[in-house]
Amino acid sequence: MQCHGESIKRASLENEIAIESGSTALDANRLCMDCGLCCSGTLFSYVTLKKDEHKKLDPSKFTLLEKSKDKFSFKQPCSCLSNNTCTAYFSRPSTCQNFYCILQRKVMNGSIALVEGQKIVSVTKGRASNLKQAIRLPPNASSSGVNLRDFLDAYLKKAAGFKDDDEELLAQREHIQRIFEYLKLVDRFFQETSLLTRFGALVQRVNPKG
Repeated sequence: MQCHGESIKRASLENEIAIESGSTALDANRLCMDCGLCCSGTLFSYVTLKKDEHKKLDPSKFTLLEKSKDKFSFKQPCSCLSNNTCTAYFSRPSTCQNFYCILQRKVMNGSIALVEGQKIVSVTKGRASNLKQAIRLPPNASSSGVNLRDFLDAYLKKAAGFKDDDEELLAQREHIQRIFEYLKLVDRFFQETSLLTRFGALVQRVNPKG
């Protein structure tokens, strides 16, 4: 038998959970719309389109790639990304609609508060921006047009051509560590990436063996 006080406490708790559940869904959406990392070439190289979705895209704005017959994708950064916001959010491709990053799911299930999620997004963006700024670009080229994921993949391929004791490679030790720290954030809070273990191996290469 439960006393009246316990019933009130349970009802209060259930109402609190219900209110929190609804608010966290809205918080997750707010986090998404203010982020833009999945559109900027930070997490992905390209976006795969479902059948006939490519026909709805303006070819003057998107670099369409035909992967096979009737299967298309487009390169990132996405041309619809403006000020970290998707300008085609409510008509975006199904692949975009169905993607929820790790951090967004954590905010949605209440394990991370919105304000904490926003801090994580800000730190990740800052580190990504610093890495882009370090890239040598052609004159008048903007770092905002850089696909960071593709660049880091190319970086690894170039590093594979160096010997472990190559001075040019060893001189980049601190930069390689910064890339690794950035990828830890990406892998933990946004999208699992094979770049993490690959750069982890590179960190081991450029540091003296104990």
